[in-house]
Amino acid sequence: MPLTLTPWEASRLPRESDLEALTELAALAAELSDHPWVLLTRQAGDTAMPLTRHGLSPERAARIARALVPDGAAAIEGVASHVGVPLPRDSGQADTLWVLSPEPRRPDALTRQRLGGLARLAAGLLDTHQHLEESRRAATRQTQLLEAIKRASATGFCLLNANGEILDLNEEAARFLDLPQETLIGIDPVSLTLSSEAERIRRLLGACLEHGLRVRGHWPLLAGDGALRVAEVSVERLRLDDEAYLFCVIADKTLERLDETLRDAKAHTLREVTLENALPEILSSIGGAIDYHRPGAGVLITHVHDGALDIEFASAPELLGGGCPAPEANQRQPAFYDEATPPFSLASGCCAIQADYRAWWRYPLLSEDRRRVLGDLWVLVEESVRPAPAEDNFLTSLAQTAAFAMERQDQFEALRERAEVDPLTGLANRSQLAEALEVPRGTRPPALILIDLDDFKAVNDTHGHQAGDAVLVAVAERLRGSLRDGDTIARLGGDEFLVVIPGTSAENAQQIADKLLEALSPPVPWQGEALRVTPSLGVILAEAEEPPGRLLQRVDEAMYRAKRAGKGRVHAELL
Repeated sequence: MPLTLTPWEASRLPRESDLEALTELAALAAELSDHPWVLLTRQAGDTAMPLTRHGLSPERAARIARALVPDGAAAIEGVASHVGVPLPRDSGQADTLWVLSPEPRRPDALTRQRLGGLARLAAGLLDTHQHLEESRRAATRQTQLLEAIKRASATGFCLLNANGEILDLNEEAARFLDLPQETLIGIDPVSLTLSSEAERIRRLLGACLEHGLRVRGHWPLLAGDGALRVAEVSVERLRLDDEAYLFCVIADKTLERLDETLRDAKAHTLREVTLENALPEILSSIGGAIDYHRPGAGVLITHVHDGALDIEFASAPELLGGGCPAPEANQRQPAFYDEATPPFSLASGCCAIQADYRAWWRYPLLSEDRRRVLGDLWVLVEESVRPAPAEDNFLTSLAQTAAFAMERQDQFEALRERAEVDPLTGLANRSQLAEALEVPRGTRPPALILIDLDDFKAVNDTHGHQAGDAVLVAVAERLRGSLRDGDTIARLGGDEFLVVIPGTSAENAQQIADKLLEALSPPVPWQGEALRVTPSLGVILAEAEEPPGRLLQRVDEAMYRAKRAGKGRVHAELL
């Protein structure tokens, strides 16, 4: 903003030039009175001090002033004639205009009249000077008071001109915006406003300036570090020297807004976890909260799942175009990287977090017992900065919320898997089998093959349960290798396995059973030994709309007929 003189300053300069005219006035008094020496004195108690002089050195002027008395009756060494004319001061001060001569002089009436006029002129100049000094002192007091308030106030405030530019602000306001005071002078604060709110803020400021409306509310501003600051601002119009200004009082509400956002994110996460929604949907509120409070930042949330690193959330599609460093098993605290130590040096091909960023913040997602790292929350920042303490706490809490969601989802998946899958062999269990046994009306019924391992108890008794488990796992693998993807293989418990072959013929069911007998007959190698078990297989064809309980009963009877016939064989009831 160009500097201009205020009306007060503009009037001050001619006043100071008028004050310099006292010297010329003294010279004029000497000329009019035919006295070579002139003194303008001020009485202070019993002595007088010179204010201005003519024809005298400073030392002699001071000596003569001390000897002068208002009535002029005292004799003064070296002075034969002196005449004093009191100045009619508004303040009542005892100021006198003296004319002096080393020779006798007697001013006539006209000269005294002229000296009286000069005395009145001098009084006017001195009154003007006094008013000027009083104004200066008042302005100095006001300035010092304002500066003291600016320094001491825990509340930020700033003054805007009619163009909306910052004329002045205190340190607290500059600290709130994380920018130097001198940098902020002259800028439009709306340019620092969150883009989605800028037009609304500009309209409110315009209404305040034009109509004198008082405005109060939240003003979201982007600080020097790129993070969002939320101010509660009270704005009112002031008129100074017939110019309109806006005075803004600023209270920092960023922490309250962070807490509010954090509560919303936690509530959303808990609701989504309860509904068992997909993890990316659950994490979306966390990514959205970060994006709001640090506009322009990238957000990635990674998750170690089934031995692989998955990107569960990305704030922008381009962030999905590459890998990320894997979580570090021993990391328990956030890590901050910059251009000197970028995180993509930790692993090759990490272009997902590399482009267009100058700082990378990594928050580990820890299990509830803090023993496992489930993944990472990455915040990718365009400025080479670290988060302020409030933002760091905010991101740490969001990371804890994300870890909570991640761990609960992992637990839900594990529970579902245990409910549907046999933990030893990975085959379906009875719960999942029920779906395969349901035959919709109008479809071809399936074939069922029940397999029981002959003399399996002897393996456990002779070699231990680890050997028995090895046999069961080997049987499961051989069954998978012998059947189609659409066939269902289930472990019913112990050493019994059931195969459901949908929509097949009796001939095909017989062929599959014979194939399984052949696949399961070879011994299972274990710790240098060959564990031999033979399977007995029962085969049936389901009837239309036959209840699952009846199906299992019939196939069980067929399997026992195979055992009674000598074990290690197939018994089919397909007619």
